[in-house]
Amino acid sequence: MKCTAREWLRVTTVLFMARAIPAMVVPNATLLEKLLEKYMDEDGEWWTAKQRGKRAITDNDMQSILDLHNKLRSQVYPTASNMEYMTWDVELERSAESWAESCLW
Repeated sequence: MKCTAREWLRVTTVLFMARAIPAMVVPNATLLEKLLEKYMDEDGEWWTAKQRGKRAITDNDMQSILDLHNKLRSQVYPTASNMEYMTWDVELERSAESWAESCLW
């Protein structure tokens, strides 16, 4: 039984795709949709430019975002042996907010 390089490439590609595709699928899209709906305007658009103002994220939404992020991170292949969980960093939030306020629109 002789395998050519082309056959090995095909087998390797199929095995890689079989492992990679499930990691690309968002397992809980309804949670993302519910979070997004909270921040949409009356017309159902979230991407249009609006007047700048404080856009506070609730504590529950912060935790939901972090939980989903950590869940998706844990499903990445190859898995890490000691993957640390992300936590919300208030100082980083302030820094990002400061940078955003300096943007010229």
